[in-house]
Amino acid sequence: MDLSFALPAARGLHLTALVGLFGMLAYRLAFLPALVRADRQGSVALTHSLDAWTWRALALVLVSAFVWLPLQAAQTAGAEDWSTVWAATPVLTLHTGFGHAWSLRLLLVIGTALAIWRRKQSPDSANTAHPNAGDTTAAAAPPGLHDGSDSPTSSALRGYDGRLMLALLLCGIALILQTEMGHAAASDQTWISIAHGIHILAAAMWLGALLPLLLTVRQLAPAVAVLALRRFSGVGSVAVTALAGSALSLAWEWAGGWVGLVSTDYGRLLLAKLVLLVGLLGLAALHRWRLVPALGNSALGEEAREGAAPADTTPKNAAPGNAATEDATPVAASCTHTASINSCPASAQARLRVSLGIEVLLGLITLALAAGLATQPPGVHDLAVWPFAWRPDPAVLADEGYVRRLTQAAIMALTAGALLIVALFSRRLRVWALAGSLCLLAAAPLPSPSLWLIPAYPSSFQHAPNGFDAESIVLGQQRFAQHCASCHGDDASGRGPRAASLPMWPPNLAGHMLWDRTDGEVFWRIGHGLRNAAGTQTMPGFAAELPEDDIWALVNFLFANAGGMSADKHGGWIKPLRAPVLQLQCGEDMLALDSLRGQVVHVLAMADVSSSALAELARADNGLATTLVLLRNPLPDLPTSSRVCTAIDPSAWTAYAQIAGLTPDTFAGTQILIDREGWLRARYLANDTGWTLPDAPAPRAWQAAQGAALSDSHARLADLIRRIDAAPVEDQRAGHAH
Repeated sequence: MDLSFALPAARGLHLTALVGLFGMLAYRLAFLPALVRADRQGSVALTHSLDAWTWRALALVLVSAFVWLPLQAAQTAGAEDWSTVWAATPVLTLHTGFGHAWSLRLLLVIGTALAIWRRKQSPDSANTAHPNAGDTTAAAAPPGLHDGSDSPTSSALRGYDGRLMLALLLCGIALILQTEMGHAAASDQTWISIAHGIHILAAAMWLGALLPLLLTVRQLAPAVAVLALRRFSGVGSVAVTALAGSALSLAWEWAGGWVGLVSTDYGRLLLAKLVLLVGLLGLAALHRWRLVPALGNSALGEEAREGAAPADTTPKNAAPGNAATEDATPVAASCTHTASINSCPASAQARLRVSLGIEVLLGLITLALAAGLATQPPGVHDLAVWPFAWRPDPAVLADEGYVRRLTQAAIMALTAGALLIVALFSRRLRVWALAGSLCLLAAAPLPSPSLWLIPAYPSSFQHAPNGFDAESIVLGQQRFAQHCASCHGDDASGRGPRAASLPMWPPNLAGHMLWDRTDGEVFWRIGHGLRNAAGTQTMPGFAAELPEDDIWALVNFLFANAGGMSADKHGGWIKPLRAPVLQLQCGEDMLALDSLRGQVVHVLAMADVSSSALAELARADNGLATTLVLLRNPLPDLPTSSRVCTAIDPSAWTAYAQIAGLTPDTFAGTQILIDREGWLRARYLANDTGWTLPDAPAPRAWQAAQGAALSDSHARLADLIRRIDAAPVEDQRAGHAH
């Protein structure tokens, strides 16, 4: 069942109606009373329009909710026919978090409708409540609003305002429930739910009030409309600030950084939404700094002219129809083709109506994109396909000179953008602002693109689907021996048996050249091969021979092998490298190594182990680190605890021997420290007298298990861990740490 259009459409319609409902309720409470005091007669029609739109929004919220629910059930159940949809809908409603949030929202919306419901007025009361009945000079306030008096009628109306407040509260809670019906519900980070709730409420306060503002500009006198627009300006500024801040934080989190914004479908939709948000901000600035002041000035000018006009403008000696009489034509007649918006209220009001209409349209498109984003997997979980032939070179960020030039160029570009905004809103300064902007852009010290851009591939920012895990490293080792070692050599140094017969010597894949590449770029080169500048193939591609999982396994092996060569040569890992992921047995729990983030992990390689040795390790737990025991032959039912785990993955021994720069036969007795972020940090070989960084002997329990002499090492191991904690890994290979 294809739901690619129907589900986002139903979701977007529901969200738009709910945002509109909240905005109209908030507008009635916060702004309409002041408009009634300023223009009691004109506010009656506005109130009736808001009533009508409020009930339309309520009806649309309810109808769209019942359309959205079965469509969501169809997507969740993967339904192919309607019978499956009808069977899945009750299950979704009663047994999922989405269904519970949907049901609670439905009750809240019904409560909102009951709170604003008013019984129809009797004919007698209508004569006093409607300004068109009886004496219009003593008209009462519109329904739902009070005029500040202490009459019984005013008290009743104040009670209705209280019910409006209740309705607004219920509607706001219904909106916040959106955090339980989208991506935020799948996150265990509290700040994401809070940011999402703020984002939705801010959007409802701003976008939801656009239609009432448009109705105000259309139906009330210019001076009164200016009052509403100026009062909304302060609230709108707070809403826009909250909206922009929450949007940027959520975009960065869900898109997967700047790469995800341009490399995933979710990111591109999000980028389009952010562009629309910038457009909305531009229109809001246009209203506040240009159109609203112009409308206010023109309205004041018209009032001044009307107040200064004499009752009889005909000169005593002027005959009817002469030039003097024609010159005394009312000023309203001068509001013609050449009149500016500062002198003609009608012209200023018309432009403001058009601008507000455009803002309403952009707001609707933004809400539609928000609904589409909610039905897409977040970019952080999607496959990033880089769309450009070039990417920024992270090595530039390590050069202080380039960083300084890029910073200066960015500051000058931002200043030029600010001058362009000044030119947009100020006619008096337009020429100077444009000239200054062009001069700044021309003088910006932007380095040549060849210095900070390097070639890229569609897979440049992709990773192995299963991560950097022990099983794939062992598989990659096997595939390398089968397909690559004849040219690159067993150790990937480029000295294989066939190397001398090739037109170009194979590169050393265990050195710096590999570390300057991202995982995805190595994947692309293995799959598609390489060509020289003349177009001659220098390395065949293996995409037709190997499945993608095997190519990713080759990538993981190459980095594990390079890390092992580095550890063997330098005594440790001079380039940042993650610890290969393993499956562990910790007491009664089965865990992945990644779940121990936040703890230091002390890896012990044991060729053989007994239950008594593990028990000794558990008793000797010093509270400094979680102990992970690697066994050459994993045994079932070994006693473990929350602080002493064993690796149950049979490939763990071989993978960690590879990454330690050893063979499986020489790996026994080795120790490794993994820091709290999962980086490999220190190595201790069986025949060495200390750690590679810095010197610290093996812990007492480990020595006992190996039959070595006992020595007090608790303090020195603690010192080692403190030094590691004080120097976290900052360097990243090719700007994208492995």
